Amino acid sequence: GDGDLFHLSRNTDDGETIVDTSSQDDEIRKYVNRVTLLERMLQAKVEGLKTMTNRVTVLEDVVQKLQSKLKTEQENLIEQQLKEKEEMNAQMANLTNTIDSLAQEKNSLSDQIEELALQQQLVEKCHNATVAKLQETIVSLENEIQLRIEEAEKQQQSLAEIGSKEEEET
Repeated sequence: GDGDLFHLSRNTDDGETIVDTSSQDDEIRKYVNRVTLLERMLQAKVEGLKTMTNRVTVLEDVVQKLQSKLKTEQENLIEQQLKEKEEMNAQMANLTNTIDSLAQEKNSLSDQIEELALQQQLVEKCHNATVAKLQETIVSLENEIQLRIEEAEKQQQSLAEIGSKEEEET
Protein backbone atom coordinates (compact mmCIF):
# COMPACT_ATOMS: atom_id res chain seq x y z
CA GLY A 1 0.00 0.00 0.00
CA ASP A 2 0.89 3.69 0.09
CA GLY A 3 2.15 3.61 3.70
CA ASP A 4 3.95 0.27 3.30
CA LEU A 5 7.53 0.72 4.49
CA PHE A 6 8.83 -2.04 2.24
CA HIS A 7 7.04 -0.98 -0.99
CA LEU A 8 10.28 0.01 -2.71
CA SER A 9 9.71 -0.46 -6.41
CA ARG A 10 7.08 -0.01 -9.06
CA ASN A 11 6.73 -1.13 -12.66
CA THR A 12 6.35 1.38 -15.49
CA ASP A 13 4.13 0.85 -18.55
CA ASP A 14 7.06 -0.53 -20.54
CA GLY A 15 7.95 -3.14 -17.87
CA GLU A 16 10.93 -1.36 -16.27
CA THR A 17 11.28 -1.58 -12.50
CA ILE A 18 12.04 1.68 -10.70
CA VAL A 19 13.47 1.45 -7.15
CA ASP A 20 12.24 4.23 -4.83
CA THR A 21 15.41 4.99 -2.87
CA SER A 22 14.09 8.28 -1.52
CA SER A 23 11.49 6.51 0.64
CA GLN A 24 14.23 4.18 1.92
CA ASP A 25 16.39 7.19 2.80
CA ASP A 26 13.41 8.97 4.40
CA GLU A 27 12.59 5.96 6.59
CA ILE A 28 16.20 5.56 7.67
CA ARG A 29 16.42 9.32 8.38
CA LYS A 30 13.23 9.13 10.48
CA TYR A 31 14.67 6.31 12.60
CA VAL A 32 18.04 8.05 12.98
CA ASN A 33 16.29 11.30 14.01
CA ARG A 34 14.11 9.42 16.51
CA VAL A 35 17.15 7.66 18.00
CA THR A 36 18.98 11.02 18.28
CA LEU A 37 15.96 12.64 19.93
CA LEU A 38 15.63 9.77 22.41
CA GLU A 39 19.36 9.95 23.18
CA ARG A 40 19.05 13.70 23.88
CA MET A 41 15.99 13.16 26.06
CA LEU A 42 17.81 10.39 27.94
CA GLN A 43 20.83 12.65 28.49
CA ALA A 44 18.57 15.45 29.81
CA LYS A 45 16.89 13.01 32.22
CA VAL A 46 20.29 11.75 33.41
CA GLU A 47 21.41 15.36 34.05
CA GLY A 48 18.16 16.03 35.93
CA LEU A 49 18.73 12.90 38.01
CA LYS A 50 22.27 14.04 38.88
CA THR A 51 20.94 17.47 39.93
CA MET A 52 18.25 15.90 42.11
CA THR A 53 20.80 13.56 43.73
CA ASN A 54 23.03 16.55 44.55
CA ARG A 55 20.07 18.47 46.00
CA VAL A 56 19.14 15.48 48.19
CA THR A 57 22.74 15.26 49.45
CA VAL A 58 22.82 18.99 50.27
CA LEU A 59 19.48 18.79 52.04
CA GLU A 60 20.60 15.72 54.00
CA ASP A 61 23.66 17.70 55.13
CA VAL A 62 21.39 20.59 56.17
CA VAL A 63 19.23 18.18 58.18
CA GLN A 64 22.33 16.77 59.85
CA LYS A 65 23.59 20.26 60.76
CA LEU A 66 20.17 21.23 62.10
CA GLN A 67 20.07 18.12 64.28
CA SER A 68 23.50 18.94 65.69
CA LYS A 69 22.47 22.56 66.32
CA LEU A 70 19.36 21.30 68.12
CA LYS A 71 21.51 19.41 70.59
CA THR A 72 23.59 22.51 71.33
CA GLU A 73 20.53 24.69 71.83
CA GLN A 74 19.09 22.25 74.39
CA GLU A 75 21.70 23.51 76.86
CA ASN A 76 20.02 26.97 76.86
CA LEU A 77 17.11 28.07 79.03
CA ILE A 78 14.02 25.79 79.00
CA GLU A 79 11.69 28.46 77.48
CA GLN A 80 14.18 29.35 74.77
CA GLN A 81 14.80 25.66 74.23
CA LEU A 82 11.10 24.91 73.69
CA LYS A 83 10.65 27.78 71.21
CA GLU A 84 13.69 26.86 69.19
CA LYS A 85 12.83 23.19 69.33
CA GLU A 86 9.40 23.92 67.86
CA GLU A 87 11.00 25.98 65.09
CA MET A 88 13.54 23.28 64.36
CA ASN A 89 10.86 20.61 64.27
CA ALA A 90 8.89 22.68 61.77
CA GLN A 91 12.00 23.14 59.63
CA MET A 92 12.80 19.45 59.93
CA ALA A 93 9.30 18.49 58.87
CA ASN A 94 9.54 20.87 55.93
CA LEU A 95 12.97 19.58 54.92
CA THR A 96 11.88 15.99 55.39
CA ASN A 97 8.89 16.63 53.14
CA THR A 98 11.21 18.26 50.61
CA ILE A 99 13.62 15.30 50.77
CA ASP A 100 10.73 12.86 50.36
CA SER A 101 9.45 14.88 47.42
CA LEU A 102 12.91 14.95 45.84
CA ALA A 103 13.31 11.21 46.39
CA GLN A 104 9.97 10.63 44.65
CA GLU A 105 11.03 12.91 41.81
CA LYS A 106 14.35 11.04 41.58
CA ASN A 107 12.49 7.71 41.36
CA SER A 108 10.19 9.13 38.71
CA LEU A 109 13.19 10.33 36.69
CA SER A 110 14.80 6.90 37.04
CA ASP A 111 11.62 5.30 35.72
CA GLN A 112 11.50 7.75 32.82
CA ILE A 113 15.16 7.05 32.00
CA GLU A 114 14.45 3.31 31.97
CA GLU A 115 11.43 3.86 29.72
CA LEU A 116 13.47 6.02 27.34
CA ALA A 117 16.20 3.38 27.22
CA LEU A 118 13.59 0.74 26.35
CA GLN A 119 12.10 3.01 23.69
CA GLN A 120 15.57 3.61 22.28
CA GLN A 121 16.20 -0.15 22.12
CA LEU A 122 12.86 -0.65 20.35
CA VAL A 123 13.65 2.10 17.83
CA GLU A 124 17.06 0.54 17.19
CA LYS A 125 15.47 -2.89 16.66
CA CYS A 126 12.95 -1.39 14.21
CA HIS A 127 15.72 0.52 12.45
CA ASN A 128 17.87 -2.61 12.17
CA ALA A 129 14.90 -4.65 10.91
CA THR A 130 14.11 -1.97 8.33
CA VAL A 131 17.71 -1.83 7.14
CA ALA A 132 17.86 -5.63 6.91
CA LYS A 133 14.59 -5.74 4.94
CA LEU A 134 15.83 -3.00 2.60
CA GLN A 135 19.09 -4.89 2.07
CA GLU A 136 17.15 -8.07 1.28
CA THR A 137 15.03 -6.16 -1.22
CA ILE A 138 18.13 -4.66 -2.86
CA VAL A 139 19.74 -8.11 -3.21
CA SER A 140 16.49 -9.52 -4.61
CA LEU A 141 16.22 -6.67 -7.14
CA GLU A 142 19.86 -7.04 -8.13
CA ASN A 143 19.31 -10.78 -8.70
CA GLU A 144 16.23 -10.04 -10.78
CA ILE A 145 18.17 -7.48 -12.86
CA GLN A 146 20.99 -10.02 -13.42
CA LEU A 147 18.43 -12.65 -14.46
CA ARG A 148 16.86 -10.26 -16.96
CA ILE A 149 20.26 -9.34 -18.36
CA GLU A 150 21.04 -13.03 -18.86
CA GLU A 151 17.65 -13.61 -20.50
CA ALA A 152 18.23 -10.65 -22.83
CA GLU A 153 21.67 -12.00 -23.75
CA LYS A 154 20.17 -15.42 -24.50
CA GLN A 155 17.48 -13.81 -26.69
CA GLN A 156 20.13 -11.77 -28.48
CA GLN A 157 22.20 -14.88 -29.03
CA SER A 158 19.15 -16.77 -30.37
CA LEU A 159 18.33 -13.90 -32.73
CA ALA A 160 21.93 -13.83 -33.91
CA GLU A 161 21.83 -17.60 -34.56
CA ILE A 162 18.55 -17.30 -36.47
CA GLY A 163 19.99 -14.41 -38.48
CA SER A 164 23.13 -16.37 -39.38
CA LYS A 165 21.04 -19.41 -40.41
CA GLU A 166 18.92 -17.20 -42.66
CA GLU A 167 22.10 -15.83 -44.24
CA GLU A 168 23.39 -19.35 -44.83
CA GLU A 169 20.14 -20.33 -46.53
CA THR A 170 20.26 -17.40 -48.91
